[in-house]
Amino acid sequence: MFVLVFCLDLCKMEDITEVYSISTAIECMNALLLTQEVFNQNQKSVENLLELYVFKETAANPPIEYAHLAVDINAGLTQIRSNYQAKFDAGVPIQARCYYNDLANLFLKLKDPHTLFIQPNYFFNFKLYFPFILENSKGQFYAKNYPTTSIFFSDLQARYEKIYGQLEINQNDRIIKINNQEPLQYLTQFSNKYDYTSKSEHGRLNSQLLSNFYVKRLDLFTLPDVKDQQFVFQFESGKQIQVNLVVKIAKPLISSQAAIEMYNNEINNKKNPYLDKTNKLIPILKNRYQIFDQNPSNFASNEYDEDFEKVLESPNYFILYKYNKNITTQKFDYVLSIKSFNPTNILIGLKDTVKLLRTIDNLDTQHKLYISQFQAMVVVWFR
Repeated sequence: MFVLVFCLDLCKMEDITEVYSISTAIECMNALLLTQEVFNQNQKSVENLLELYVFKETAANPPIEYAHLAVDINAGLTQIRSNYQAKFDAGVPIQARCYYNDLANLFLKLKDPHTLFIQPNYFFNFKLYFPFILENSKGQFYAKNYPTTSIFFSDLQARYEKIYGQLEINQNDRIIKINNQEPLQYLTQFSNKYDYTSKSEHGRLNSQLLSNFYVKRLDLFTLPDVKDQQFVFQFESGKQIQVNLVVKIAKPLISSQAAIEMYNNEINNKKNPYLDKTNKLIPILKNRYQIFDQNPSNFASNEYDEDFEKVLESPNYFILYKYNKNITTQKFDYVLSIKSFNPTNILIGLKDTVKLLRTIDNLDTQHKLYISQFQAMVVVWFR
């Protein structure tokens, strides 16, 4: 007797204009396995960077009004390390998504938009969408279609309906229940659970209703729990509709193997031309300007090279220079030398920042901007 077993590859997201079910996206994410090497490097990097986070004690022991948001970030990281190392020791295959999601969820608990864990760039390819707008009018909620002028959402509902059928939204029919709860109650609970933008409950709700409920980057957010991936809306007219979150992809995926290759390329930076160019250029710059290592804040100063022309200066904050020559085959036009993130006069610093942004905004698209910040350099291509 012969038994044939067919393994169907369900990771197929071949059209970047279409929407896909969450289950399809999960197939493409779950194909990735975490290795001991990547785990060690990533975990150590996160733990080291966390040493620079000055609010650890405050997060663990917040003022009484935020006591319900207390997060012991060190203990959380220790637990994650212990849990996953135990799995490696037991020889258990580990889906990379689960590990990265655990880290992201830990940092999301801080409710601090300045301190987040961004997952590998592979996950940036996935965005989670809701197919219509929830409009709040004096505490009453209505379902509204996306504007036809929106370049991101104008055809979202139509593509959603190709999978799940017509929504047939009556934009004047008041929503009375979402998943058997009052709309405001459910949306507040959802925001408290999944939003990171504020320690204020009101702030989190506003963040969701203004943007984050309708589209979520899955390198920043994680997928909601299964019970929060599907919504049952009840309307004043008696109508009831079931709505699913859907996913769009930025780069086509034809198979699980393609997903694995994309992920490996992303984490190994094999397809990052900006990083390659920067890595080649920095040794050239270091060789030409010996001061770069000794005193980075003086990099590109008129005192050292007449080829630099000062464009804008903010005392003890930054200097923007225009560079007038080529360095070997690399041509660049501007250098921003950042001396400090603590300007002596905050008000003047803010005004100078606005001037800087306006100056940069007016630069020709062919220019490049090199940012010298302490011991690092970043290259920006204007687009």
